Amino acid sequence: MSLELKNTRLPQLFSLLEQQGPTAFICYAIGLEYKKHLQYAEACDWFKKTILIDANDLAAHYQLAQGLAENGHETEALTVYDQGIAIAEKLNDLKTLAELKNARLNLELEL
Repeated sequence: MSLELKNTRLPQLFSLLEQQGPTAFICYAIGLEYKKHLQYAEACDWFKKTILIDANDLAAHYQLAQGLAENGHETEALTVYDQGIAIAEKLNDLKTLAELKNARLNLELEL
């Protein structure tokens, strides 16, 4: 971990990870911390771990898609948005569904 990242919440989060094991919450929080510091590849790895733990975690799908797009993987990002959209429809989560559709459309317009 770089010196810059040592001055973040990451040491505390990794300590929690060591104590409690991987939970969706901890993995997601680690991903957000990496994303905040523009470490998109690392962030995406943690969002993927979050989804492995909780396949219905819509926030992780949203953040993963954003991170992938920022890291130049737009096609994969569109696929993740589509997966999140399908889950949001299944869960009848209309607010998140609208957010995912809007984010997907914005990415498509950028391509």
